Amino acid sequence: SGSQIDTCDYNIYYGLNKNNMAMRSNTGFKTWQQWLSLGYDANSDTANPDLINLYELKNTSIAIDNGFNFSNLFDKDKRGIPRSVAVLWDIGAYEYVNCSI
Repeated sequence: SGSQIDTCDYNIYYGLNKNNMAMRSNTGFKTWQQWLSLGYDANSDTANPDLINLYELKNTSIAIDNGFNFSNLFDKDKRGIPRSVAVLWDIGAYEYVNCSI
């Protein structure tokens, strides 16, 4: 018996093309459009996330303010930086921090 995905959203699929990608569901492989029609990844995209290092976001990243707010579960990113409780979070483990002075 395999596991089933109930929710899949707010993701960035890098290096994939929506026109030729396949997503696997419990009923087999689906095109991107078929996957969306099942209710998955409505707020996701296929694009370059613009990262610095391995996971940190550049100020041009589409991941900024495009994630889901999980403040009911935790309120800090992987570095311990507070995440907002009022707005959308950044996609990924790290919240973008504008360090310009």
